[in-house]
Amino acid sequence: MHDEKKTWFGFILKHVEREEYIASELIPVSDSGTNLFRQESVFSSSTTAPWYQYPDGFDLHAVYYMHQRIGETLRHPRDWLAHYFVTPETLTVAMYLSERRPVIATGRHRTLYIATGDGALLRYVFNSSSKLFYDDSSQTTLQTLKDDLAAQRLLPSDFVHTVVDSGQLDVLRTSLCWDRPGLVKKTWQPYANLQRRALGPVFHSADDAAVHARSLLPQSTDKLYGGVILKRSDGLYVATLPIEVTRENFDSSEIIADETRAAGLFTENCRIVARYRSRVPRELSVAFSAIDKQIYLNMLSVDTLYSAFTRKPVVWDEYLFAPDGATIRYQPGLWERLRADLSIALTASNSLPASLDGETIKQRLYSGELKPIDWIDSLARTGYLQVVTGSDLWGLPRQVSRWVPFSADLQIVTDYSKAATAAVCGPLYLQADAAARYVHELAVSRDTQTFGVILRSAGGVFLASLPLTAQRSALALDRIFEHGRLPSGFLLDSIYLRAVLPPLGARSTDIRHVLIMPSEVQQACRRASTPQGYKPIYFSCADGALLRLQLHAFEPGTFFDRFGQVELRPNAFVSMEQAAIDQRNNSKGTFSLVEYVNRMARAGDLHVIETSACWSRRGRVEEGWQPGLAEISRERHWQNHPVPALGPIFQHPDDAARYAQQRTDNEILGRTGYEGAVLGENSGQRFVPLEPVAWFANEENLRLRLFRTAEDPATDWRRPAPRFPDGYAVVASHQFSLSGNTLLVADNEQIRSNFAEPALVYAHTHELKNQGFDIRGYYYSTPGHELLKYTPVYSAAERDLLLTRSVVYENGQWVSRLTPGQFVSRLLQLGEFQVLVAGAYWRHTGHLGSGWRIRRQQPAAEGAVRIRDEL
Repeated sequence: MHDEKKTWFGFILKHVEREEYIASELIPVSDSGTNLFRQESVFSSSTTAPWYQYPDGFDLHAVYYMHQRIGETLRHPRDWLAHYFVTPETLTVAMYLSERRPVIATGRHRTLYIATGDGALLRYVFNSSSKLFYDDSSQTTLQTLKDDLAAQRLLPSDFVHTVVDSGQLDVLRTSLCWDRPGLVKKTWQPYANLQRRALGPVFHSADDAAVHARSLLPQSTDKLYGGVILKRSDGLYVATLPIEVTRENFDSSEIIADETRAAGLFTENCRIVARYRSRVPRELSVAFSAIDKQIYLNMLSVDTLYSAFTRKPVVWDEYLFAPDGATIRYQPGLWERLRADLSIALTASNSLPASLDGETIKQRLYSGELKPIDWIDSLARTGYLQVVTGSDLWGLPRQVSRWVPFSADLQIVTDYSKAATAAVCGPLYLQADAAARYVHELAVSRDTQTFGVILRSAGGVFLASLPLTAQRSALALDRIFEHGRLPSGFLLDSIYLRAVLPPLGARSTDIRHVLIMPSEVQQACRRASTPQGYKPIYFSCADGALLRLQLHAFEPGTFFDRFGQVELRPNAFVSMEQAAIDQRNNSKGTFSLVEYVNRMARAGDLHVIETSACWSRRGRVEEGWQPGLAEISRERHWQNHPVPALGPIFQHPDDAARYAQQRTDNEILGRTGYEGAVLGENSGQRFVPLEPVAWFANEENLRLRLFRTAEDPATDWRRPAPRFPDGYAVVASHQFSLSGNTLLVADNEQIRSNFAEPALVYAHTHELKNQGFDIRGYYYSTPGHELLKYTPVYSAAERDLLLTRSVVYENGQWVSRLTPGQFVSRLLQLGEFQVLVAGAYWRHTGHLGSGWRIRRQQPAAEGAVRIRDEL
């Protein structure tokens, strides 16, 4: 257990003959600071040189210094240095004080490792010829530096430059402040390469955004991840993508630095409303009972909660992605009320402290005077404790007013568990099919049947509730929403069912291989029935197919009653009696899938949205359907339905492009490539990517198909223009691989497929601009899943460069006019060239400059240094 407010130091030893190293344990610096870098804190003394007892064969090589929390405000230069670098006093102790002692040989350790408060790891190697802090005649004595910093005649960056002059400073692990690995130059400035923080899709609630962020974490990792959730001006939410953080109670500046706002990189019209963090399961160094230990390891840390209570003037929600699978949200109430509540509990045990703060609470928990159960119960009574996603320990999703562990075991057994809170939902979409595709692709167990609903807002936005086990609910809405009440502003659009996997040993004719049981279909049909007709039903099949059924309100055909009047009969497909017959036939192996599907298709509009081996033909299921039908051509499908599939809504076009890149298949990306685009709304706050469309050699040019307008003379019923949602238009093009570069041109930089040739960049920018598209950005995805962005300026020089042919045939031979490397160098002098997602070739994110050739070859930066916290 470590106090995050303390500072730590240690020693690194090196074997005298081999490249072998040993690091000592970390030692906390005392309040007075007198033990800083004192070797007797770790090693026993000796009467002979080197005066301390090191392990056999090892000698002192370096010292290690780890920052901890300085505070929320770092306005004073000294505080800034203490958090992001090292103060003059600490550097003096590290470099000189030990060497002034006669027991330490001259010329011994010259290296200092600094783990900064924002997660960077620095290495400083002192130059013995420097007089820094040592020579009284020098202008850079310790006192002079301290006075200049205090009077702000010297900036923190100036002190860094002074240190750089006295030795070699390297960045081993980066942070937002120290954002480039390698040697620190004399021109170094903090946050010199700030970038906009990547965001996930837009959500209806902060809980939805948090649950989605959790789904992005690696399945197995020993790293700590965190992020923040932002609320937009329209009341919707976005979360930063999870990144490695230094501690659970991380500063928000690790995610979004204060300098981001000044640089114009902070998300407009947004404010931070919550932090989230994961937790790495580990053993505790404190003795707890089995239950107390499980509770402690799956609750928010005391440091996090104390900072939440004492953060002024804003109040943020705090999320924990607990190791047991639960997602917990806490919003603090009044600290004084919590103090009073805890005082009662501690008075009962005769252990009331004189003052109550985070440190006291931790000590009472460690000593057993305050039980974790009582601690959580006090939090629930004095704040707002929400179980967003449940677990065995935390119970079902709900707001907790009084807490006991394993509360689900105490509930009365019923047919199904009714929702006690709003359902967790997926991102916002502009298409119901897209929302259905999202839940279809979720990695949710198919051991039992799950279901959910898709909602529609008045503004034409869709979202799907996350799958829940059906239990014996008959797909009732109160299984999903509290009292069955839909979220404000939304209406029920459709229902979806996710099929269970067929049992082992099931016959090959068992319907569960490719659909769901007839009785479950009937249950969905009854739930979809409304006075206005049937809502659409989506079937997520176990074989990977996604179907949509829109039943007719009445039985198809013309019928007359006994008086000769036209009679509207109920849809005959909705029949429990027929479903029972179908179930029996399925059990006996006499069930006819073909007859059943054709019966379903006659009863309504049955569409195949995502294909499988059985459901192999995309689009409407026609009469005479058979499994494994040949797919119709994509041209014909486009003629029938010129509506491209869309991804979720995003806050920024870069995030939309990043999503689209993740939707590609490695083989297709490297062989034939894809075409895509990003749509933007008139307000400029919503951006939607097209689902990438794969190229096929024998088909129409994809770029012509996707970027065709109704005014285009070539547009007709054979070649229709794409239909986009009202209020949205193409604002960026996205090319996936297929660089067009030829081997006839020298390629010393080996760019090859890592960026496009000039003609393709022109086709995706200037050519589209001439067609009337407002192309503000061009994205290029490499076969290695790197994502590049070029922002064109549409100047004459840019047009001439893009129209330059890389190679021409002259006098019987091919002559190179423009190599790929020359093209990149000239292009980034005209417009803005960025690496959004780094990889094997483009190793660093950020803006590319004239030194891109050297920059791209430098080793990729490692993540933040983990700071030890109370766990």
